[in-house]
Amino acid sequence: MLGFISDGPLRAGATRRCRQCGFRSAVASSFRVERGGMFGRRGHVCFGCKPYQAGPDRAYWHSWFFQLFTSAAIAWWCSLDGGFAFGVLLWLTLVLARPLAILVHESGHVLAAKAVGFDVVDAQVGRGPVALARRAWGVRWSIHRYAALGGMTLFIPPEGASRWRSGVSYVGGALANLAAAVVAAALFPFADGAAGGLAGAVVVGWLFLNLLMALNALWPSKGVDHPSDGALILALLRKPAPDANERFPLLRQTQRLTLAGRFSEAADAFEAQLKVWPNDPYALGMVVHCISLAKDDRAALARYRALAAEAPAGPPRPFDWHAYMAGWMAGNIAWAAINAGPDADLDLAERQLQVALSLLPDVPAIKGTHGAWLAARGQADIGEGLLAQALPELETPSDKAAFARRLAEARRARADAAGAAEAERLGDHILSRALERPAV
Repeated sequence: MLGFISDGPLRAGATRRCRQCGFRSAVASSFRVERGGMFGRRGHVCFGCKPYQAGPDRAYWHSWFFQLFTSAAIAWWCSLDGGFAFGVLLWLTLVLARPLAILVHESGHVLAAKAVGFDVVDAQVGRGPVALARRAWGVRWSIHRYAALGGMTLFIPPEGASRWRSGVSYVGGALANLAAAVVAAALFPFADGAAGGLAGAVVVGWLFLNLLMALNALWPSKGVDHPSDGALILALLRKPAPDANERFPLLRQTQRLTLAGRFSEAADAFEAQLKVWPNDPYALGMVVHCISLAKDDRAALARYRALAAEAPAGPPRPFDWHAYMAGWMAGNIAWAAINAGPDADLDLAERQLQVALSLLPDVPAIKGTHGAWLAARGQADIGEGLLAQALPELETPSDKAAFARRLAEARRARADAAGAAEAERLGDHILSRALERPAV
């Protein structure tokens, strides 16, 4: 799965492949060569990706080596009765079958969440850059380069979902591993006599692997980047009942809608919040952002103008971190004003950019929006530079693809047809790999 690139030079016109996102091109200037990854080998990175990552967090590797040690101990113990070959094959099963056991675990989460009526968005196996992604049963399934380093499932509980439904979703992964272990235990008597008992070693390894994974998932721990299933279940049991008058339940509701790709509904929910919290920069900025994703920037700009005309007089009643939220609101409005096609309003974009740059001067998305405005004003050379700097730092595929297309327009304005074509191809590639839900 690591698939490292040779250190040797490529022949002229050879197709290169980005080690981060898989973008392929024969244009050498679209790539840089950096050392990185688990073994510090050289690899090509395209102009749309961050610097070549050094691999997952070290804590993941510490966990992986601990699992290797645990697997070796189990294999040694079993080899006392089964023999050396039995122990070696059992150890190899514990090590090599781990990605498959993780897939079983995440599939359990998906099935449990769907069974209680939750909307499942993403199921991930491993860490690091995506190696393979497909969509099935309404879920984006992805296998990452370091497939043995855990997994994650993102599901969206509906508003007002009971705690037991969330608990079922959390425990579904461990139950799937326990079910796989039960099947292995049932098959062992038939496999133990096959091929001198070596088939039994594979079955026993699969049994132990699933038992260990279920135990590890249910053990309450903070984890490396998110709590374990057991910790989430404990938090669920200790969590006080939410206050219907608090704002955070409303924010969670809109977050669920945006994660599920239901941007039109999210925009309506944010607009309803504006009636309770007038002139709130967070709600207003998210209305513009969600309409832009659900329809287009032209519709987003029209909705902003309608809301601005209806806004009550007086200062806003902001959410916490007013300056931060106001900066993002201004950035969203400026982006919509630049990209609204025939209705583009570069003067409005300039006013909003002044606010955004004063509050969030170092945010890449704001810098890139400034670059798009400069390119639209005829300063394509400066604008291209800002867009090219911002593009690798963006996280959301839809935003990344939109910036790539603005970069293509800036290059086209500078008569760089080849560079513009590369940026457009990169934007299409990002969206094709993202497999995002269609906006509704």
